[in-house]
Amino acid sequence: QPPAWLLALVVLGLMLGAIQFIPFYEVGQVNFREGANSLAEIRGWGFPERRILTLLLPDFFGNPSHHSYYDLFSGDRVPFTTNLAGQVNPHGAFSSNWGIKNYVEGGIYLGILPLLLAGLALWQMAVGTLARRTGRLTHLLTHPGSFFTLLSFFSLAFIFGTPLYAILYYGLPFINQLHSPFRWVFPLSLCVAVLAGYGAEQLAEGGLSKRLGMLGMAIGLGGGGLLLVGLLLTWLLFDAVEPALTRLFLGLAQAQDAFPSTAAFFSYQARNGLILGLVLLGCGVVFWAARRHWRWPVP
Repeated sequence: QPPAWLLALVVLGLMLGAIQFIPFYEVGQVNFREGANSLAEIRGWGFPERRILTLLLPDFFGNPSHHSYYDLFSGDRVPFTTNLAGQVNPHGAFSSNWGIKNYVEGGIYLGILPLLLAGLALWQMAVGTLARRTGRLTHLLTHPGSFFTLLSFFSLAFIFGTPLYAILYYGLPFINQLHSPFRWVFPLSLCVAVLAGYGAEQLAEGGLSKRLGMLGMAIGLGGGGLLLVGLLLTWLLFDAVEPALTRLFLGLAQAQDAFPSTAAFFSYQARNGLILGLVLLGCGVVFWAARRHWRWPVP
């Protein structure tokens, strides 16, 4: 019977893995990390909420390869020598870093187009043509992407140290010995890649509705255009908006550790905004081309 075969597969897998599982269990019982840290402490090592910005702007909190910035007002390349207090950045001389997490452990950027394609896949799963034909609940339960959607949700919850991390801390043996909630960015990356693949398949097969195509174009072309225009106007009218930008600059924890002034902060972030705006425009072009059913032959 199928259930018996499935059970046999599980038992066989456990038997084959016992050579690793049993020593792991024995070591886990005497590991010095067992019970060393509370749930609250481990949750505190997750991403701060503001780190969600790096899904769109990976260099918002600095980049270890950026030791200078282009001053939009003087036209000079200015090194990161001193900060607002006239001192060296606590994260290191000539450093642009001002994030609570370092650049490697705080990396969560997965690309703009993959996020849009993953969103397209979620939409198609929930209210797409097939979902309307077979029933939404049935379609969601049977679609392979549902597993990756659920895993994405829990991965994000664990990455940012939400109370849901208690499921791991109390529910799985020895998980309380792991002190890196942000490592769940790896399962999240896999999930977004798979969901983006489903979204790309929808584009390739011409399964994009007019409304959804217009939404993708609006996010890409509209969002990118507005962002670029906003950056240009901010630069041209900087004297008028400087008080608001200064409040933002002073209100962001540790931003003053890297930048000597509001103008320097804007000059650095304008580069990030420019890249995001151009990428959004490119994504809008992708959705526009998909709406026109453009195809290029493979040589």
